[in-house]
Amino acid sequence: MELLLGFLKNPKYHLTPLLNFIENHIQKLRDEGVVWGYDVPYLLTGRLNKHPRAAIEFIKEHKTGYANMYLELLENNI
Repeated sequence: MELLLGFLKNPKYHLTPLLNFIENHIQKLRDEGVVWGYDVPYLLTGRLNKHPRAAIEFIKEHKTGYANMYLELLENNI
């Protein structure tokens, strides 16, 4: 779903609420060992056509603030 929202590029669809849901609910499942899809930080850097260094650092530091990462990527052009 998050890939579809990113692809649509329609201003009435917002990716941030979905990222918050992933962070607050899905991440808990992953922490318990459930394998779920891909790593969201790589999704975000790929979607924004950014170098994955931000995703690598994010994962290395065990962060989960996906919505904040997305907004920082948009604002800071990292």
